[in-house]
Amino acid sequence: MSSSAISLFAGAGGMDIGVHAAGFNTVCAIESDPHCAATLRRNGHRKVVWQADVRVIDPERLLDVLGFKAGELGLLHGGPPCQPFSQIGKLEGLDDPRGALIFDVLRFVRAMRPASVLIEQVPTSCVRKRPAAGAWRRSCATSSTRSATTCIWTCWTHAVATKMREALCL
Repeated sequence: MSSSAISLFAGAGGMDIGVHAAGFNTVCAIESDPHCAATLRRNGHRKVVWQADVRVIDPERLLDVLGFKAGELGLLHGGPPCQPFSQIGKLEGLDDPRGALIFDVLRFVRAMRPASVLIEQVPTSCVRKRPAAGAWRRSCATSSTRSATTCIWTCWTHAVATKMREALCL
């Protein structure tokens, strides 16, 4: 399996640092916010940074530009916007345009066919009683020939200095 990774919704690069510690090399980070993209470029360790909205990126073209073919990428990772699903927000889910961005990750998965996928989101995005969770789980099941696992990860039990809980889809 390749150790190369692509980061969607990269933010300032926190998840990139984590996957690097796990042995992956993030070769490209995609982030729409200009300040975060500037931070990624400054701290990027030779990764390609695209300041763009993932909705307008053709994943097959991205692979071609980076010199990869479908099936060669080791990891596709990212954390789509959590505000539509957050308990401290309005919980609009898929009614918030940012909520549907979670499905763009699946568009990239279908086109790129990476060996592994890691998606970070708030736990309420995975609660079965929420319509978005059902739609998300069904889409995951039909996007890959592999199984998808969703787990709620309690950060402070894993030596992370926060009491947050995160949902991880693997």
